[in-house]
Amino acid sequence: CPKEAAESAEDMGNLCSPSPKSTRPKDQEDVCILFDFDGTIGNTETPAMEVAYWELAPYMPKAAAATMEKDKLPWMQSNAGKAFEFMLEDCEKERKAAGLDPIETIRKAKNEDTKALSVVNEARKRFNLPPVHEAKYDSLLTQQKEETVTALGVLSTPCDGIEQVFEELKAKKIPFCICTTSGKPRVPVCVKKLGFEKYFPPHKIHSGESDFVPSRFKPAPDVYLKGARTEDYEPTDCVAVEDSTSGVGSAANAKVGFIVGSEFPRCFNACTLCC
Repeated sequence: CPKEAAESAEDMGNLCSPSPKSTRPKDQEDVCILFDFDGTIGNTETPAMEVAYWELAPYMPKAAAATMEKDKLPWMQSNAGKAFEFMLEDCEKERKAAGLDPIETIRKAKNEDTKALSVVNEARKRFNLPPVHEAKYDSLLTQQKEETVTALGVLSTPCDGIEQVFEELKAKKIPFCICTTSGKPRVPVCVKKLGFEKYFPPHKIHSGESDFVPSRFKPAPDVYLKGARTEDYEPTDCVAVEDSTSGVGSAANAKVGFIVGSEFPRCFNACTLCC
């Protein structure tokens, strides 16, 4: 890690400290691939964002039961790649500006709008989730974390062509790992559902949310720095594969040598990544 990153890492209690000795196999290639997860390896972005939307929908100041379904896609597009913590913070700011009570006050009193709640509960059925008032969690944040894991354990599917890329990388002895904002156990649950545990055992999954105290969400560089260090590569010798602006920002802030964005893996293969 760069000096300033290492000093920051010490303060946060993360694992971004210099390795005393190189452990990289001698026959391994001089490049390492650092994959984002949601929308890059797994088709998890859309269902995860849908869960996030329906968690917040009863508390959005401008939400109306009649337009909730129509408003969903624009909201998802504008919040893509953002941690739920930030979505929740934005919603609370909007409520405060509108003179409304905090979300947790409404949740504890079960005082959500009845018509809005009816629409939300119908949507929650698609994700095997119970009605809002039957969900027993201390906070909306905890509820979102747990319910996203539940939904993705059912709905996760692999991105087109991604397993072929993994096999090509293995054949070329090019190391790769996951560097994601998303937390654990969400990502490991999805990896298992996709059948990708053979590519990503626990030490190959790095999380900005779960591996740092406090959490370090993209576009902070920490999760990419950690992934590169764990694979025993300098960030400049790595390729990041991303599908969001915050993720590209994270890789750029970590000074990753090359960043592949958006339509991967449809347009790329292992040779493209390493040329």
